[in-house]
Amino acid sequence: TAGKGEFPGNGRGFWEKLGARAAELKDTLGGLKYAVFGLGDSHYWGKGTEESRINFAKPARELDEMIEKLGGQRLIPTGYGDDQDVDQYHTGFGEWKSQLYSRLGVDKVESGGADDDGPMKSDEVIKIETKQLRGTLKDALDDVTTGQVPFHDTKVIKFHGSYQQDDRDLREERQKLGIENAFSFMIRVRL
Repeated sequence: TAGKGEFPGNGRGFWEKLGARAAELKDTLGGLKYAVFGLGDSHYWGKGTEESRINFAKPARELDEMIEKLGGQRLIPTGYGDDQDVDQYHTGFGEWKSQLYSRLGVDKVESGGADDDGPMKSDEVIKIETKQLRGTLKDALDDVTTGQVPFHDTKVIKFHGSYQQDDRDLREERQKLGIENAFSFMIRVRL
């Protein structure tokens, strides 16, 4: 979730395209089995406030509802990860993942490790996949709805000697105002 219950930059395009084609796709997703996990901060708009309740992981709830309306078959209930939990989203995701793996019948399968996110990509593979380190940086920088570079482009900007971080000193104040974190970029240069 980004801002006031909005889709984050890396999912906004998918959501907009799905919405634009909803009438065309109605009742055509009967063979689609899906699961949704949403992330958010249940206190973003203040602990116990109505706005926090409404906007918490709103994109996940909207996506689940849309796919179901289009005929998709939900495998398990939508899972949620909350930044307010002691371990942030980890417990919620772990429970959801266990349910999903069980439903898929792969809960007994050996894996590469508990924290295995798949094979790490080499720098050369990343360079090829990002059009020689161009990635989608132009689109990200042209996006005036956010002040950050999407996660998938952060590795690319690191190759170029830049790092993105949010100003921790302003986090709480900006959350109270309902605006995204203040991002800054550090650039490494040689003189």
